[in-house]
Amino acid sequence: GTVALRPLSNEVRTVGTVVVNETRLAKVTPKFGGYVEKLYVNFVGQPVRRGEPLAAIFSPDLLAAEQELLVSARLARTIGASSVPGVSGSSTDLLAAAKERMRLWDVSDAQIDEVLRTGRPMRTVTLSAPASGFVIDKKVVQGQSIQAGEELYTIADLSDVWVEAQLREEDAGRVGIGASATLQFTSYPGRPFTGRVTYIDPILGEQARTVKARITVPNSDGRIKPGMYATVILS
Repeated sequence: GTVALRPLSNEVRTVGTVVVNETRLAKVTPKFGGYVEKLYVNFVGQPVRRGEPLAAIFSPDLLAAEQELLVSARLARTIGASSVPGVSGSSTDLLAAAKERMRLWDVSDAQIDEVLRTGRPMRTVTLSAPASGFVIDKKVVQGQSIQAGEELYTIADLSDVWVEAQLREEDAGRVGIGASATLQFTSYPGRPFTGRVTYIDPILGEQARTVKARITVPNSDGRIKPGMYATVILS
């Protein structure tokens, strides 16, 4: 053979499972109790965009807060127009406090402005999606009574996913964070995907004698789906 200078590479071949990227999960949990009058997103797997309405909630507590907001706004206008000596010409503190109370319940500024513009409290308040993605869990039906802090939806952004690969004990020392990975799926024969190792479990599984490595894979077209099995080749 001919002497040549070239990089030496060592490949590790294993299997992995596609899971949801935990850093791209969002939960929808209202901060007030009430009743679900209408569902706009009503099945698992439905795509949603950030800010899209999910459900219309009737809440007696929020209705009372809206009425307080309107009273504060009328009081601010009345006192502002007063010419009585010793009476302040502006009273925005009560109105600002009423607005802030509703904001703390995640009522949007647009909904607050709508109440002030019309002068009538809204019967229902709309819950909006906190992030874009797909609904992977739904725990609410129309007409249901809900409590503050109750989990209604789970939304997952699948624009990139994790592949959890199992490394044998003898291979664990040869793979580090930042290592490149080539992945093959039976659903897409002849089309390899690429990713990079972003995490290696610091604990060795005692029974299987394996170490879990996490590979982050771009998935902008949504072809890779959680639950798929992958053949993983790590360099």
